[in-house]
Amino acid sequence: MISNDRQTPLKVLETPFCGELRSKKFYLANEILTDAEDYHDASGYTWCYHTHMPIGPDGDRAAPEYCTPGRKCYRSALAEPEPWKPPLTRQQKEEMQRQEQQKQLAKEPLNHSVRDAVKEPVKDPLLESQSPEV
Repeated sequence: MISNDRQTPLKVLETPFCGELRSKKFYLANEILTDAEDYHDASGYTWCYHTHMPIGPDGDRAAPEYCTPGRKCYRSALAEPEPWKPPLTRQQKEEMQRQEQQKQLAKEPLNHSVRDAVKEPVKDPLLESQSPEV
């Protein structure tokens, strides 16, 4: 018997629509929905499970016509679902942006002309000529 220490994950079959796509009719179905009309009801409202909005995590519309294989955020309905994560707070987002800016600055050192321009304040000749008389 050959032992295989490395387990290769099986390729998950792609379903016609993303496993995160939701609608009111979705919750009434007893099987994986395979037709766009299975999602649409009279309201036509569909949403993404992750964003809880009619827009997916990639910023595009969440609807059966758009949530198909090939989309960046697509996940097959047969794949293992990702655990829910709470959304980032404003402070967490700002901290991530700050860290990203610091990384960019570390990668691209400033040249002398830019450094000098940053040190010296820019003087506007129009503002100087309109200074209030005392």
